[in-house]
Amino acid sequence: MSGKTLIPFAIRDADQQIVSAEEVESGLGCQCHCPSCHGVLIARKGQHKAHHFSHHKGSERDCAFAFETSIRLMLLDKLDRINSLSTPALRIDGFHKPVCTGKTLAVSHVPSSGPAEGPTALYQVGNDARYRLGIYLPPAGTCATAPPPWLADYTERYGCTGVLAVDYGVFATLMFKAEKPGSLNSIGWLLQIMSTHPKCLHWLYHPRAKKMRAEREAKKKRDAELRQRYQQQQPQQKPKPQPQQPQSPQFPPIARPRQVAPVRISAPTQPKRPGICKHCRLDASDISPEGYCYRQACMDSRKLTQSAAANRR
Repeated sequence: MSGKTLIPFAIRDADQQIVSAEEVESGLGCQCHCPSCHGVLIARKGQHKAHHFSHHKGSERDCAFAFETSIRLMLLDKLDRINSLSTPALRIDGFHKPVCTGKTLAVSHVPSSGPAEGPTALYQVGNDARYRLGIYLPPAGTCATAPPPWLADYTERYGCTGVLAVDYGVFATLMFKAEKPGSLNSIGWLLQIMSTHPKCLHWLYHPRAKKMRAEREAKKKRDAELRQRYQQQQPQQKPKPQPQQPQSPQFPPIARPRQVAPVRISAPTQPKRPGICKHCRLDASDISPEGYCYRQACMDSRKLTQSAAANRR
């Protein structure tokens, strides 16, 4: 079962006080009801699991905020017992330096005398009455990081008071864990988580963040004024005329002679010389300078004769 399924605190029917399971009898004898849906609760006080309440006859199906409501009501009843707070670190976009680092502060509860809309509880930081922290307990089912409607007006009037919202989801992961000291009851464990776990708190407003943003805006405005003043002091320089490039003279196109392909002159042909072949002894219309004809049979016969003569040698 998840932490949000178990209910750490309930409303006692007899006096309508918020109580823990250790303060009442086990089972239906606790005579308690749910702080969210007002359904009947059973006190479960076994030996193996942390003591808690649960709905009788499955009425938890219609109750989604019993855990957050019970945590909120118990904190409302015990906020004056908190004497230290572990605040989380804070960074804002656009700044390399963090607004603040996480630290544990000694605080003392201050009775509220401010406007009706504001933090749920006020604490003085250390011995300096100028610095205060406001703790805001959002309604059950509300996102802890969402700024409440009264935040802007309140921080405008009380700019030196930081405001932190409580995240009930962190309590759901720690209330029923085995790391709970055996010497603490559920109420003492709740207050110890509130005092020592910075993740259960979320910054809604930090005075230093407002100061850092104001300094950044003032620096931007100052830089813009200096830039404008510098530009006004600079003499107005007229743009230098660009030198014109000299135009090249325009010449008429050159008429090129038409190229004519060279005429090839063939070598003069030798006139034919008729006569009688020295080898075949036949008349021929053309005789070579050596005295032979160009008949194929005569040329083959001459080759055979030449090869035979070469072999005899």
